[in-house]
Amino acid sequence: MINRVVFFSLLLIIVASCNKSVSDSFVLEGSIEGGKTLDSIYLNYYSLQNNEWYEICDTAKIIDGKFIFKGKLEGLTLAYLNFDSKGIELYIEPCSMKLNIDAKQPYTYGLSGTGVDKENEEIKKAVGSYERLMDEKSNVMVDLINEFNRINQMQLPDNSSIIDSLLNIIHSNSAEMILLNKEKHKVYIDFASKHKSYKISPALLYRASKFDFVGKDTILSVYNSLSENLKTSLMGKLAIDRFYNRGKLLVPWWVI
Repeated sequence: MINRVVFFSLLLIIVASCNKSVSDSFVLEGSIEGGKTLDSIYLNYYSLQNNEWYEICDTAKIIDGKFIFKGKLEGLTLAYLNFDSKGIELYIEPCSMKLNIDAKQPYTYGLSGTGVDKENEEIKKAVGSYERLMDEKSNVMVDLINEFNRINQMQLPDNSSIIDSLLNIIHSNSAEMILLNKEKHKVYIDFASKHKSYKISPALLYRASKFDFVGKDTILSVYNSLSENLKTSLMGKLAIDRFYNRGKLLVPWWVI
């Protein structure tokens, strides 16, 4: 009888140990299609280590349109996935996740496996029109810059007017993208204020605080209305840190 008690006690310890080791690990399996052949894809996310913030940059090889990221997370985290001058924002957790991306329309990505899949889909829908227009203008910007560089390298005696015209178009396109981004961040704040129990809300406030599109007092007001659980979450800590360290990077990027 004693041996059985000892056996089951050891079993419970082993199970608890396994759960603990898995609880801070994540696996993100992805597929990408619809674009040109890509070799690599990049994932940036935040980590809090010894009360210091780090932005981790990881790289994965794309093989037959598939890729995989593995790492450690302290909790729900805002992440950035970048490839071929394009990128998406998503929310990842210490769990196994599946991600599907259309390279031509990356903002329509599908992510499953997290506890905030529903929240993520809602915010994607809320800012979808802005993401689409910004993606279109980003494609135009790449073409304009390539054309500018091509003509500038030709060094023809009569190309100054063409260069000036391209520069004006580039500046105009850039201004339009900034306005779209401003409106998108206003949606972030409005969404967070209406969804104060959503786990992604602190991350939205952090995202909005990175620019001067929305006043600090407005963002803080929404932040203060969140529950204590959200304020003390990883993204809640990042958001409040950002408010009081505005305008500077807390810790340089670390590459793993």
